[in-house]
Amino acid sequence: MADTYTALAPVYKTVGLGDASETLSLRLFEKVQMDGWLGRRILDLGCGIGETACWFSTNGFRVTGVDQSEAMLAQARAAADAQGVAVNWIQADIKQADAGTDFDLVLIMNTLNETRSIRDLELVLQTANRALSMEKMLLFDLVTIQGLAEQWGNGDQVIYDDPERVILIARNRFSYETSASTRAYILYQHGEHGWHREDETHVVRGYALQAVGALLQRTGFRVATVMNPLFETFDPYADQTGRAIFVAVKERGV
Repeated sequence: MADTYTALAPVYKTVGLGDASETLSLRLFEKVQMDGWLGRRILDLGCGIGETACWFSTNGFRVTGVDQSEAMLAQARAAADAQGVAVNWIQADIKQADAGTDFDLVLIMNTLNETRSIRDLELVLQTANRALSMEKMLLFDLVTIQGLAEQWGNGDQVIYDDPERVILIARNRFSYETSASTRAYILYQHGEHGWHREDETHVVRGYALQAVGALLQRTGFRVATVMNPLFETFDPYADQTGRAIFVAVKERGV
């Protein structure tokens, strides 16, 4: 597969595409620690530019970060080198990555909506199961179908606008037939030879949360809780945030 983040990776941090996910990840980690999670080994599947993985390493955890995008991992390695932290980076498809075993926590944030089908989602959950020790925890989030329809919707959006350096625009198109949103990014950057444009298209898919819960059970997990980003019990009939957070525990291998 072509690297779908070639254009976005170098500006990903500048334009803040990962800010909300990183903040949510760290808040969620703090919550599960307060709820009794213990461990030292963390696997970050779909680690992107590695900001969360670097934070874990800075705070004394042994971290492995996996991502399919060579461009995103290049940014992650540069960030780790700049901070002087050690992270085990692996370039691999998270549906079949072999990152090792005996992890105490697997984190998959802002990633699973990019899987192409419910079967691909199941394969990622199987990867997480193989990596985890028994009775250890899996954390992940999903933008709901309602969230994709209402928050991404159909229309153009200026994500970042620095008229001296970088402008990023997104054109969103949501399909009720496929429960998927196509986001066409248009990136303008100013360099020594003037402005140049790059285009990138990403497709994110929504999944019925009941089906996700059934997949977790099939792949050896027990669903501990499903929350919204406010850490309230997720209510599918009053979905105000458009995002669901799953906390699951490995009960058996697959």
